[in-house]
Amino acid sequence: MTHDVTKKLERNIRTAVNECNDIIPKDNKWKYINLNPATPNIRGLIKIHKYEAPIRPIVNWKTAPAYKLAKLLTKILQTYIPLPYSFNVKNTVQLIDDLTDIPYNQKLRLASFDISNMNKNIPTEELIKIIKTACQNNNKEDNLARNIIKLSEINIGQNYFQFLDKTYVQPASSIFSELYLQFLENSPIYSFLLNCDIKGYFRYVDGILIAYDEEKTNIDTLLECFNNISPKLKFTIEKEMKHKINFLDITINREPNKMSIDIYRKPTYTDVIIPNDSCHPREHKMAAVHYLYSRMNTYQLSSGKWQKENNNRQQILKNNGYRIKILENTSRREKSKQDKNKTQWAKFTYTGKETTAITKALKNNSLRIAYSTNNTIGKL
Repeated sequence: MTHDVTKKLERNIRTAVNECNDIIPKDNKWKYINLNPATPNIRGLIKIHKYEAPIRPIVNWKTAPAYKLAKLLTKILQTYIPLPYSFNVKNTVQLIDDLTDIPYNQKLRLASFDISNMNKNIPTEELIKIIKTACQNNNKEDNLARNIIKLSEINIGQNYFQFLDKTYVQPASSIFSELYLQFLENSPIYSFLLNCDIKGYFRYVDGILIAYDEEKTNIDTLLECFNNISPKLKFTIEKEMKHKINFLDITINREPNKMSIDIYRKPTYTDVIIPNDSCHPREHKMAAVHYLYSRMNTYQLSSGKWQKENNNRQQILKNNGYRIKILENTSRREKSKQDKNKTQWAKFTYTGKETTAITKALKNNSLRIAYSTNNTIGKL
């Protein structure tokens, strides 16, 4: 049965690609179809940092017939019906900057909303209507709009996976989830934010941070409004505790006259990075070092919190066998040498110092080198 579903979907994709000449180049159209498709499989990732350790389902769509077409559709939607991203934050740095723009007072409070099992509960029956409306609002020609809708229907139909010889359905994908959430944020949610006098609303994927005045806003009433939007979507709330709340990788502290930021690590965090004596390219090892150093210096930490994080960083490096002083000097020097004009890439499987010696010559010939390794946990 699963094999039949895969073959049927592959035939539908070929038909759709043939019909969509307006947005798929004729000479390149077949590269958007997997030639040897297989049924997607599922695995579970245990959330050991949460109560009762629930499992996050992860489906590998790479083998699905419409995988390449889905990547193309993402570009098409972004090109022809671009999303406004009015309430999204790209990263923690942007979130911190946006928080500083909120006028601070003693009654300001913070809470976070989370969407339970978001992708699984997006109402797919509403997505095509939303895409049609978006095409009309962007004044797209009828034929172009039909092509976009046709490809969207095919990708929405790619909602199955296999587990223990049985086939299951899981609606929607990340692009459709984002499309639906932004539709909500620019219609009912926007009205809720105005009516409840919300001071700040920031969303990263399925996590939402809300800043509000406790004298003017009942946050539980707002949560109830969110949960009445769709019978499938379930929003949960986490309120600040002891004047602080965790969101993304930071802890936001409400002090008497301002907000302050600290680095947040989950209770299950370990200080393991790639050990210095492991058989990995230096570039891979330095990535973690650069990240720790960059985060400490871009998150607007107070002097006390900066020193605390610097001590943590040095301890992490020491525990993984790095010589801290030498490492910091060489990391800055290597970073300054990066040539932004190098646009061609070559991929090498790293086996040791010999690989570095070979690739050194190529780096001098305007090539950028990307390393992969064979000693991964999956292969071991």
